[in-house]
Amino acid sequence: MKKRAPFQGVRQIARYNARFYLAAPLVCIALFSMAKNRVVPRKAGVLLNAGGAFSAWWTISSLLVSHWVYDRSPLYEWRWIEFFLGHTPKCWANLHCGLDESSPALRELFSESSAESLDFFDPNFMSEPAIAIARREQKFIAADDSDVSINFRKFPHCDNCLDTIFLIFSAHEIRDAKLRVQFFKEIHRVLQSGGRVLLVEHPRDFANFVAFGPGFFHFYSRTHWRNLARETGFAILREDTLTPFVRVWLLTKI
Repeated sequence: MKKRAPFQGVRQIARYNARFYLAAPLVCIALFSMAKNRVVPRKAGVLLNAGGAFSAWWTISSLLVSHWVYDRSPLYEWRWIEFFLGHTPKCWANLHCGLDESSPALRELFSESSAESLDFFDPNFMSEPAIAIARREQKFIAADDSDVSINFRKFPHCDNCLDTIFLIFSAHEIRDAKLRVQFFKEIHRVLQSGGRVLLVEHPRDFANFVAFGPGFFHFYSRTHWRNLARETGFAILREDTLTPFVRVWLLTKI
């Protein structure tokens, strides 16, 4: 496996969300200054101080947690996938829409398998600045000649042609609920009976709220992913955590 550089993960997070990390200190200073100089009533000043404290906390905590998850946890060692998946795929696809660091690792793990790296990015539905920055980085750092662009609403695959699909921090980028259902139904269509989906996401929960503040609204809840799986014809074989901030589901087509 290619070894990641020290602090690579947290540096990527900082770059992808540079506007937030540049603006946050200015917001903190402005809120504390307004409270200190009493430009507002005393009770409002208490709220300003609280707002400044929360802004400072979430700026620091989001970077610390990102370092833990993306630099210090087993996540990018990838070997956990073999154990969690429980079988060796013969024909798999990795679905992504930004910087794809997982496909090369998956190809190394399952070197005897037939593999596809599928980019389902659609600028009409995925306009977040962080994705644009990640995609620019993809061109220079992790470009994959075998990468194929697809329409996430209609895959260019026949029915029942894959036995495994990987969704690693990518499915949440489809922000429209109806389109997410359509996306998962397409995954269901192209999977063989009993085929598996490895879904990895930050859940919208208390731990991620403490770590990322309002940024946790970019994630979806554990209940959401479980309901989406069941609604689109999957059963949940296994569910676990990678750190308190990342959850992994193993789904199977029924």
